[in-house]
Amino acid sequence: MSLSTLLYAGVLVRLALFAVAWLSTGYWFYADSAARGSSLPALWGVGAVLFWPIGIYYLVSVRRARERARPVAQRERIAWLFAVSSLGATVAGTAIAPPDPLSETAFTLFLFVALVPLTYYYLRR
Repeated sequence: MSLSTLLYAGVLVRLALFAVAWLSTGYWFYADSAARGSSLPALWGVGAVLFWPIGIYYLVSVRRARERARPVAQRERIAWLFAVSSLGATVAGTAIAPPDPLSETAFTLFLFVALVPLTYYYLRR
């Protein structure tokens, strides 16, 4: 296998993790805002992913102001699990890995695999 193939595969893996992070974060915001009675939950889901100050505003003010109408569903827990694990692995893998793409990919995948059970344990407490 050539080096360019490995680099290309590494980029695809990291892009896939980033897509998982975006999709699961957007779904979590959508599901949480729908459970809290928002009239536009899709706007919160898309807005929080594309423009992070909207997500921070939702977490700081809107989420605290409204009570949930229904309990947290299993889908929301899974979305939160993958959002936290993939975002954490992407950020930490980029920050602590050596500056070559192969090492960053290996660190990111290792961190993702390590963070999934840790995040699951945190959710189960």
